[in-house]
Amino acid sequence: LWDQPLPTAAGAGKGGEFVATEDAVYVAAGRNCVVLDAATGKQKALFQLPDEISGTLVRLRLWKDYLVSDLDKTVICLDRRTGKLLWSFEASRPELSLAVGGNRVFVSELLNTRRGETIEKSGVKTYALDIANGKQSWQGAGGAELRYSETHDLLLTATAIYKGFDGSVHREAVIADPTKDKWNYKSSGYIAGDSLLIGGSDNFTMYQLTSGVQLKKK
Repeated sequence: LWDQPLPTAAGAGKGGEFVATEDAVYVAAGRNCVVLDAATGKQKALFQLPDEISGTLVRLRLWKDYLVSDLDKTVICLDRRTGKLLWSFEASRPELSLAVGGNRVFVSELLNTRRGETIEKSGVKTYALDIANGKQSWQGAGGAELRYSETHDLLLTATAIYKGFDGSVHREAVIADPTKDKWNYKSSGYIAGDSLLIGGSDNFTMYQLTSGVQLKKK
């Protein structure tokens, strides 16, 4: 239909992420968010970030009429129709993982594994924020990339699967044991529908997301 070169996110040395709806494509571009017409690829708007928020726009998340990103330690939420900054939230460190859905923004402060950090000693947190106003709903342990299932309202972290609504534990991680057929998530994984996938591109194990029962290996 059309092609459009992705702008480089100035200062980041790489192209910014993009997200799409039926009517628009939103591209992270340094200090701007470029809005393209989904049908023609032509630029129809340019959202400029406020001067008081420093950093470079590289990542984007989208939920309904909300655009979410992080710039250094600051998480921001924009109205996707107007580009208006709705709210911002300050984390304790710039290395973050984001997930959105179910009227919430989930923010995880990531560990610096090169420094040998641990969740207990670093104090990193996972925050659940109201996507409409940025108010904190709950917080828990952080440290790892987040995955969220809106269908089940479950948030996957390195230490547990939490209920997105209130942060209560749905199921805790256990020490990896090859003799067990239950979920033993301790590293990166992916949510695919009702399943949790653990492993790499050559070999992965599939678990039922809500129960943790192993389904099959690929």
